[in-house]
Amino acid sequence: MMFTKIFKRFSIQAIVMSFFLSLCANIFNLYWRAGADFYDKIFYHGLILTFNVLLFIFIIYLSDSKRLNLNFGASHLLSFPLCILLIYQGDGNNLNAQKVILALSLLLAANIFSKEFSERFKERDLFNLGVFFTIVSFINIYLSLFFISIIFLLPRIIEKRKAFISLVIGVISTISILITISYYKTGQIFYVQPDLLNKNFTYKNAKEYSEFVWVFTVIILFVLSIAKKNKRITGERSNNEKRFMLLWLLISFIFRLYGLYQDSTLWLLSFIPSAYLLGNLFEALQKEIYREGLFYILLLLGITSKFV
Repeated sequence: MMFTKIFKRFSIQAIVMSFFLSLCANIFNLYWRAGADFYDKIFYHGLILTFNVLLFIFIIYLSDSKRLNLNFGASHLLSFPLCILLIYQGDGNNLNAQKVILALSLLLAANIFSKEFSERFKERDLFNLGVFFTIVSFINIYLSLFFISIIFLLPRIIEKRKAFISLVIGVISTISILITISYYKTGQIFYVQPDLLNKNFTYKNAKEYSEFVWVFTVIILFVLSIAKKNKRITGERSNNEKRFMLLWLLISFIFRLYGLYQDSTLWLLSFIPSAYLLGNLFEALQKEIYREGLFYILLLLGITSKFV
């Protein structure tokens, strides 16, 4: 029996295996970040980081049960732990509550791009996009680049004037609320990161290593996702979701190139779209031997990348 068969469908076995793989990947990363040292709290930190993976597992479950429009499937239970192992763990890539808020907001936005608008476009969807994109832009103004993604929806919007008004109302109402809360809490109208959201779940790494492997992986996923179509995922809504994820990945490149983060984070923004595209790649591979080969190649690449 091949290992990747476990992730052919969503099951308790696949969930447990995904959690176990994520835990091993997190502990392995923490071990090397600490300079090849099993420090006292390594298993505690590994568990905290891995429990955050449960959030993605829950999102995958909702997607698989059709309660969300996102095209996450069982293969993504495998792609997320692989990306945990592969991602460059430089200073600032520690996970904190603010980064979780950004990820959830962008995933909710991606869910809108995955909707089927076969009858007519609902104005509230543009309103919701205005809300989500304004939240991430208020935290980091450079994330307003995500507003560009709205052009993917324009061909499907019949009443463009109403949609535009809904978008503007969503933006204005959200920014008004956020400014009010910020002024009440800090005395400033612009966002100031509170200590509660700034607290990292793990400490900064003591050992540096090359980010080349992660950059190479992301570029290959980007190119393959453009060149290769997944026959199992079809339809305009799926194409829009894929375009949004590709834009998300492209924005992560821009952030890395120009250092647009609020801390020294380099590649954390690229994690979700990379895991999404990798999961799609697993689903696109028809033969089990190819899926198995891809898994072991990436596993070996992730391990060896910590020595580079």
